[in-house]
Amino acid sequence: MTDLLPNNATATERAVSTAMARANLIPTLAGQMWDPADVPVAFLPWLAWALSVDEWNPDWTEAEKRAAMAASIAFHRIKGTRPAVAQFLAMLGHPDAILIEDRDLPRIGGADLELGGAWRLGPEDPFWADYWIEIPTRIRHGEADRIAMRLETVVPARCRLRRISLSDQRYLLGDDQWLIGDRVTLGNTYIYEGQNG
Repeated sequence: MTDLLPNNATATERAVSTAMARANLIPTLAGQMWDPADVPVAFLPWLAWALSVDEWNPDWTEAEKRAAMAASIAFHRIKGTRPAVAQFLAMLGHPDAILIEDRDLPRIGGADLELGGAWRLGPEDPFWADYWIEIPTRIRHGEADRIAMRLETVVPARCRLRRISLSDQRYLLGDDQWLIGDRVTLGNTYIYEGQNG
């Protein structure tokens, strides 16, 4: 083997040189391993891990896996923002989900407004980084748990998911969900208070 190392090269330098000389024996080029469009199918999960793809499903088609990896870098540029949460909810299959931040909540009277002496409107301990998710389709509690868990990887650590509610399920009073106005719902919600605080 011929190399450009000087006569006083260390054993480590010679080992690295030998390893680099064998690199051309690897069937896949190193540059190809970082390209979502060209990486061999067998290496897709490893590239997804290296690119920190937040949502990965081994049951996706090859095209879906490559698309998720190609979008990963652009997604990480906006991660932690409201558009990133909306994009992530769409990726989870809920493109019409509504993100409500504390500042978006309806304000009626003062913070201590009570309805009938026992009912209080709004959260007892509002926080500027609280947020709620409204999903316009019926989902099971397990799916809500999965959404809540996945959202923790997208939102800033200071943010706190208070609840996931089903916004299109409007019933008569006493039949699983009550509606006050067009944004405040009671019942048929998955409450996450205390879990992310």
